[in-house]
Amino acid sequence: QAVFVTRGRTAAAVWKCFKPAGDKRGGVLRFLSREEPVQANAEVVIVHRQTNVNLSSDAKVSDGTDFGTEWEACCYNATGIGKRECLGGEFNGYTTADTIALCELEQNKFVFVTAQSPEDAVEFRSLPPPLTPEGLVQRVLDVIKRRGSQSVRSLNRSFKIMSRGHSRMHREDLKDGLQRYDVHVSSEDFAILLNYFDADGDGTVSVSEFMLALRGEINERRLDLIHQAYGVLDKSGDGMVTAKDVEAAYDTSSHPKVMSGEWTHAECVKEFMKLWDTQEADGIITLSEWEEYYRDISAGIDNDDEFELLIRNAWHISGGKGAAENSANTRVLVVHSDGSQEVVEIKDDLGLDLQDFAMMKERLVRQGVADIADIKLSGEV
Repeated sequence: QAVFVTRGRTAAAVWKCFKPAGDKRGGVLRFLSREEPVQANAEVVIVHRQTNVNLSSDAKVSDGTDFGTEWEACCYNATGIGKRECLGGEFNGYTTADTIALCELEQNKFVFVTAQSPEDAVEFRSLPPPLTPEGLVQRVLDVIKRRGSQSVRSLNRSFKIMSRGHSRMHREDLKDGLQRYDVHVSSEDFAILLNYFDADGDGTVSVSEFMLALRGEINERRLDLIHQAYGVLDKSGDGMVTAKDVEAAYDTSSHPKVMSGEWTHAECVKEFMKLWDTQEADGIITLSEWEEYYRDISAGIDNDDEFELLIRNAWHISGGKGAAENSANTRVLVVHSDGSQEVVEIKDDLGLDLQDFAMMKERLVRQGVADIADIKLSGEV
């Protein structure tokens, strides 16, 4: 019979302790010791109440783990052939014939060990912390992130579809949605997680509250970059960015699947646009919707530099330092009238036709480059 750890407080998780029936009077002593406190550092037999089978562990069956040597445990009555007499009904006020019991072997004997000094009682093992609702949320996030940086956004969209646009969804639907994303935890862990978000016990969970807990807070550096990216598209500053604007400006060249050849530019744009609530080309994407999108994306990226590079390259935002420095903007060779040359980044190159010399020159002049005699692209150098 398998033995496992559970948080469920059910009859299946209840055990009883008895003195072993090992010596000549062991059976009698065990009977008389019922209801007495369990003594530390003394041998006991631990019995599963529901099945009345002893806990067993064989010293010959061990395994090396991160915590040292561990021994396998199961439920099994390891008994010898000798029998001991046990009293049958004296506690009930009448005399009965003696009953007999088999003697437990060493596999069934355990000791609750106490420290010999306060120093010995100090915990030195590096055990994982107790699982909390916050810890379960982090475990869920870790699993989802393995599906890619846009996985949190995809999950958010799925929840909105499953909830049919309502702000709350049934807890079982939430569980089903997570399992579709390969989040498999025990029923007890799911209960801890869902009870945490279903505080009033009405059987529903707020989608926004769950996603907020999953994504966590976003730092100012990332939020500023999100606003910069929106400003690149919202030239007039009136909050009128359309899905068509986004599709036209989105640079897919640095996307891993485009770089690997798995997706074309058109396929990448198509997948990108599926993640927006606004599916019409002329639909307005507000700043709050833009923020929500990138909060989802941010949750799947641990490193701030990686997130900054993603934003800068996707929307051609010049700048950044080190690993976060923009690498997507067009670089050209500017030839001056005296013959000198310099490589210059065109800081505002979204929608720029690289065959339009006049437009490239205008944008370079706008950013302070003077005395431009000629402009050459990398293939012409």
